[in-house]
Amino acid sequence: MDFDRLTSKVERAEHHITYLCVEWDKFRVQAYKVSSNDDFNTGERIYRLEQAWPIPDMFPAIVGDAVHCLRSALDHLIYRMAEVYCQKPPLIAGLYFPTGNNRDEFIKCLEAAAEHKSKKSGVVKRLGPEAIKALKAIEAYDGGKGAILRHIHCLDLFDKHRTLLTAALSNPLVTMDRDSIARYKAAVGITDRLTPDQEASVFKTESCAPFPLKQGDILHRVPIAKANENMKPEFQIAFGEPQVVKGKPIAPTLHQAAHLIRDITWAFYESGFLS
Repeated sequence: MDFDRLTSKVERAEHHITYLCVEWDKFRVQAYKVSSNDDFNTGERIYRLEQAWPIPDMFPAIVGDAVHCLRSALDHLIYRMAEVYCQKPPLIAGLYFPTGNNRDEFIKCLEAAAEHKSKKSGVVKRLGPEAIKALKAIEAYDGGKGAILRHIHCLDLFDKHRTLLTAALSNPLVTMDRDSIARYKAAVGITDRLTPDQEASVFKTESCAPFPLKQGDILHRVPIAKANENMKPEFQIAFGEPQVVKGKPIAPTLHQAAHLIRDITWAFYESGFLS
């Protein structure tokens, strides 16, 4: 089986993610408006979310499709590993890509995938020792190197049992104040001549905005004397549930998972586990 076929589900997920980003960029231009007022008692300029349209159901639906493709890609991967080891279609009971809440649960799931046990057929090995070692090294559990794969599993389960995944508005970054931009440019030796509008898009700092954002929330406070007249908040669509991914930006998280799955598939392909 060639590599492109093995990663077709990942490619499909990436198509969904790209579509999500395109539609989100079009939506957010009109959906969110920011106002500012000067509080002379505190000497601060306060930025608020003046307008916030509800996030359309289309977005979490697209996310659910992308998540399911990524989870399916993992299960197709381990099925192919078992098929190559067994030299025939393997018994599929319990044959899922292993993830866990912790290492012990992950190892238990890996053992269930590696061997099928039944009264009728006894113990049937489905994965070789080198493949098991390679899967174990991924650490697809909370706190492990591959924790994001566990998160994809949780998201897929959540989406199966809910009408829609919950998506929420996030504003993690805003434009730096003028003095901070000048100090940063001097510190790193930036001499490029950027317009004030370009600087506002490039130089960002953490906001004080709560999550999830709602209309009327304060996005940022800055001393009036240092206020950047071109301040630009950065609105993102983030996971509202489940707790394990709450607040994480959706598109970067899914892209990270897709890249990891593609890298794992290539490594296993090169190691001979898939052909």
